[in-house]
Formats: sequence, C-alpha cells, structure tokens
Amino acid sequence: MIVQKVAPTQTDIDEILSLEDAKRFIKVIGTDDDEDITSFISSAITEAEDITNTQFANATYELYLENFPGENFSFPKNPISEIVSIEYMDLNGDYVVLDETSYYLYTKYDVGHIVFNSPPNVQIKWHKRAIRITFKSGFGSSFPSDLRQWLKVRVSTLFEYREELTAGVSISKNNHVDSILNRYKIRSF
Repeated sequence: MIVQKVAPTQTDIDEILSLEDAKRFIKVIGTDDDEDITSFISSAITEAEDITNTQFANATYELYLENFPGENFSFPKNPISEIVSIEYMDLNGDYVVLDETSYYLYTKYDVGHIVFNSPPNVQIKWHKRAIRITFKSGFGSSFPSDLRQWLKVRVSTLFEYREELTAGVSISKNNHVDSILNRYKIRSF
C-alpha cells in the first residue's frame, strides 16, 4: 500500500508548467479563463503521470510492505530523489528506523531499487504494514523540456475543445506529440 504524505505544492507544479506559461502558449490575455486553464494543467499532469507511470512534481510517499523488499523490488513512483527512511515494526509493534548505511538507492532504467548491503538482521512482527519506506519522488527543477512541451500542447487542446463533442470539426492527431510520452514511460524490469 502506498500513501502520499506530502503532496506537490503550487510552486512545484509551477516549475513544471505555470499558468502564465500555459496562457502564453495558448495566447490567452486576461484572467477570465484562469480557473479553467489551471484545471487543465492539473488534468494534463495527471494524465501524463498515469501514461508514463512517473511522478512529475515533488511528493513524499510512505510505502507499506509485509516484509523487507527482495532484489526484484522496484519503487511504484519514479524518479526517486531520496529514501528518507526505512522502518520496520518490532515484535512490540513499534517502528524502528533501519540504519541508513545498511542499504542504498540504485536506479536502473529510471526505476529506483533498494539494495541492502546484507539482509537486515532484525526480527519483525508479522503485519501488513511491517515495513514502512518513506521516500521522495519527482523531477524537481530538472523537469524535461519536451515533457513540458507535451503538457502545453495538451492544455491547449483541452482549452480549445472543452466540450465532449465538437460539431463540424475534423481533427487529426499529431503522433509526434504523444511519442514524447513514450520516451518517458517507466517499465519495471
């Protein structure tokens, strides 16, 4: 089970695509459409995150497991910027922090993995939440410019075609734009 503990802030989202940048791209002047455009930005980010299985804006998560992860474990939200802590539930049911020198973060094909220097030598209580891994995920200030371009095009499309159906319009999809997302799809190996 994964739980988002710290959601992205508006500053984090603005680093990805600000309202001003989106309005400049779709050539909107004034503030009448700000609420709609802000909503379209949020929708576009969520859509792209779902398609790529990637966390765009910085967020902090807690991941709960029944046991220590094995060598095939990979994080469900990538890219990983930091493992804050790994904790285990002792026999009394209290969480104890695992020494951070006993593991490290390994990234392969943009997917984060935990590697233990040696298997943790601790007794844990059997529980569905016996292990709690707190980690930070997201691109931060190194957000790729081509993904930002995809978001701009998507927001523009959502702004232009706000209705479910548009009468009298022939639409041709630009496959190049969607190919950008294909390059960032995270696949576990």
